[in-house]
Amino acid sequence: MEAALIYSLILIMMAGLMLKSVELMRKVETAADTYAGEGLRYTNGLRPEDLIHIGSFIREWIPRKP
Repeated sequence: MEAALIYSLILIMMAGLMLKSVELMRKVETAADTYAGEGLRYTNGLRPEDLIHIGSFIREWIPRKP
């Protein structure tokens, strides 16, 4: 009797996890569709944002001369 109850609880928990994962999968698919609809982020050449990131990298990792 107790084994059947435990088994039933485990099955109910697994069903809940499966439903939650299906919901998360739909959210990911929706986000992927919106990102796929956008244009390309990277273009030929450097953008101003790229130069800002490069400057931050240089300031962080290359020490200044005393």
